[in-house]
Amino acid sequence: AAASAAPPADSPPRDFFFDRLPDVLARDRASFLPASAPAGVSVVLVGGGYSAATTLRALVDLAKDGDFPLRVVWLLRKPSSAGPPYAVVPDDPLPARGALV
Repeated sequence: AAASAAPPADSPPRDFFFDRLPDVLARDRASFLPASAPAGVSVVLVGGGYSAATTLRALVDLAKDGDFPLRVVWLLRKPSSAGPPYAVVPDDPLPARGALV
């Protein structure tokens, strides 16, 4: 059987676009919940900085809490050879940021 890029007919994609840091675990939570838990969620995450890394971390936490499969495609503008998408900040005043590394 040939592979298909189209989603199954019984699971139409939902379009959500955020031009700000989404609040995955609170205000915007419903946007990231699966229509069907066994089907899980597929997300395209665009960006290469702290906001993208923070969103990724929140998506992982949401999937763990909700116990559903999560697939994230993370699109970066820079090649991976350029190094990590964020840097470690010594004595960072935001301790939660340290959890991203």
